[in-house]
Amino acid sequence: MIYFIKDQISELIKYFLTLKHFSHMQTSQSLNIKPFSCIVAYCRQNMGIGKDGNLPWPMLRADLKNFAKITSSTESLTENSFDIAQKSILFNSVLTQHLVAKNAETQAKSQKINAVVMGRKTWESIPQSKRPLQNRLNVVLTSKPDEFRKQLEEAGTPQENVMVCSSFETAMVDLSADAGVGEIFVIGGSSLYEKSINGEYKDYCKLIIATRINKLFECDTFIPEVENVSKDSVFAPLHVSETYSQGDITFDYCFFGNCNILSTRPELVPNKLMNKYEKHPEMQYLEAIDDIIKTGKYKDDRTGTGIYSKFGKQMRYDLSKSFPVLTTKNVFWRGVAEELLWFAKGDTNAKKLSDKKIKIWDGNASR
Repeated sequence: MIYFIKDQISELIKYFLTLKHFSHMQTSQSLNIKPFSCIVAYCRQNMGIGKDGNLPWPMLRADLKNFAKITSSTESLTENSFDIAQKSILFNSVLTQHLVAKNAETQAKSQKINAVVMGRKTWESIPQSKRPLQNRLNVVLTSKPDEFRKQLEEAGTPQENVMVCSSFETAMVDLSADAGVGEIFVIGGSSLYEKSINGEYKDYCKLIIATRINKLFECDTFIPEVENVSKDSVFAPLHVSETYSQGDITFDYCFFGNCNILSTRPELVPNKLMNKYEKHPEMQYLEAIDDIIKTGKYKDDRTGTGIYSKFGKQMRYDLSKSFPVLTTKNVFWRGVAEELLWFAKGDTNAKKLSDKKIKIWDGNASR
């Protein structure tokens, strides 16, 4: 499979603006709401999330499993002292045993349940046999809570893990005050995403966990734009996973962090969660460029422009999965492929390339 990196310049701009943005933003909060996350799947080309009350795309089995795992797991999204110690060179077996026991004891004492906050339409879009979502506190927002509770009773829906509220603010304040609640996830619909990403509660939303669908689907329900990052953006990408596929649909997972919150509370950066997703190959290139700009050595060149460089920088790609091609300009792909095969054979006879109308080595190679 050949993978062409899309809109490379745009991605570079996003990346560097992210780095700059994190170092300057501040946050101010007045409500007693602890930082929460949004989890959403959307079509990248139009930011669509729904069509006629359903998902616009076929069920993606891997994504459903991912959603269930993230929202139901009581494991911390961030690294604790045990996780950090495990990486240490000086980590020894005695300390390992001690920390394992301590970590198990701490987790046993702090058994919590995560909350998933949704609007009534989102609740109704869940198959009745799956409601409420297991191992999670299901928080449903509706302007008619009494009527909704009555409907639950009539339908025989288990209510021990269902909380009904008439306002988003009330729900978030109550959940934040409950010591038995772990992570809080907003899971839809569009009005709740709007409040959390662009609206009055954006200062409390620490993270957007996004499944980005690369194929275009017709949608009638959308979320706010998060892809086009600028210097004024609240959210910026922290981590992009490798690309997955099901049939002709490709998708990845992107973690957008709230610059205001994470710049002042770096302990909330979800490193532990993000490390479970292998990085997108493009991130190697973006991180290399960032490193060169920050720590590279400046020197003059023959054009008078000047360059920054680092010696020995490497990038590694699994060619069985993808091929690293920058598409900031037209790429003569046939020439690239033939030249690579030429290199792999250890050939130095440029005539073999020239005979195939590939002239890039004419006059620069011999037997």
